[in-house]
Amino acid sequence: MWPNKTLELINEWEITHPIIQAPMAGGITTPELVSAVSDNGAIGSIGAGYLTAEILDSEIKEVQSKTNNPFNVNLFITGDKEYDFTPPKLIEEVLSEYSEELGIQFNISDLKFPDFEKQFEAVIENKVSFFSFTFGIPEQRYLEELKRNNIKVLGTATSVAEALLLEDKGCDAVVVQGIEA
Repeated sequence: MWPNKTLELINEWEITHPIIQAPMAGGITTPELVSAVSDNGAIGSIGAGYLTAEILDSEIKEVQSKTNNPFNVNLFITGDKEYDFTPPKLIEEVLSEYSEELGIQFNISDLKFPDFEKQFEAVIENKVSFFSFTFGIPEQRYLEELKRNNIKVLGTATSVAEALLLEDKGCDAVVVQGIEA
């Protein structure tokens, strides 16, 4: 039988199911969901791409108060890029209809990415078990700091080339994601 790195990691990470709950940003991955997934033998994930460092810190602490099992925090890697969130008119109209129907105030043009450095500090200070990322690769200094703090690194790849690069960067595992996500 061939050695299976995934099975070795499952045993090392003390999880019973090789499942990582998708870290969906935007408030969907509540502390209750994350802790329930972790309590049932998989890896729960906080989708923190849009959370400020203060809210992320609070959510991590809340998950830690609900479970002693490992869980993941996922951040967006946006670098120094500035993004224009101004949507095409049709998207804005459709979202506006849903916002009205649900009774929520939401303006996609108001979206801004939080300060990655501060988000990252919350991950390190709270000593989460897993850290994942998407939309890029963190600078090597961040990956090294995660390793120094014994935090397992899960990179997200959308191509074979990206998966190989993540492996070269020292990620503990690579999560393959299709365009459907």
